[in-house]
Amino acid sequence: MPIKFPKPLLPGDQIAVVAPSSGVRAEMHVRLDAAIDFLQSKGLRVIEGTSVRTQNKGASASAADRAQELERLLIDPKVAGVMPPWGGERAIEILSLIDFERIASSTPKWLIGFSDISTIQLPLLLRSSWASLHGPNLMQLPVPNLDATSARVIDAWRLGAGDNISQTPSATSESWRLDGSSFSTRFSGRLVGGCLDSISRLAGSPLGRR
Repeated sequence: MPIKFPKPLLPGDQIAVVAPSSGVRAEMHVRLDAAIDFLQSKGLRVIEGTSVRTQNKGASASAADRAQELERLLIDPKVAGVMPPWGGERAIEILSLIDFERIASSTPKWLIGFSDISTIQLPLLLRSSWASLHGPNLMQLPVPNLDATSARVIDAWRLGAGDNISQTPSATSESWRLDGSSFSTRFSGRLVGGCLDSISRLAGSPLGRR
């Protein structure tokens, strides 16, 4: 299927910090401010969603409010990227409230994150044909001596269609072949997936298949 790749996210562009799953409690606002400062240090202009700094029963706001805000920012031509503070457990509640066909007709932009954000990224690919960026969430970035693997997200969001990037697993990563073999292997193709705990909930649904 043809995939639409966002344009590179570059200094001067506007990025929206929005919480489609969990928001940020008051005691974590200092870290959120540091994370926003990190984005601004990369030359990005930051706007905040209305519910980023709230949290109630595991979500930043009602499902309807979260869906409406995320969809509005994804189709806003002034916004070049969208980055949630982190994942959570309740992104699945907003999927049926999002018009992925409407998004498909808009100019693509990077949605950056992992964990519960994968719940949105999979239908964004399969229903809207948008590529997204499976990488660290915003709240991971403002740490001293950010590990090299997480730091690659900055290089990745600057990529355009057809650009290449190499990725080395972190020192704590472990991988193995499902067939039990110890031989090395090579494969190529389009990567569809994300956090399996999240996207497995969509298996067999209209949002989990093309």
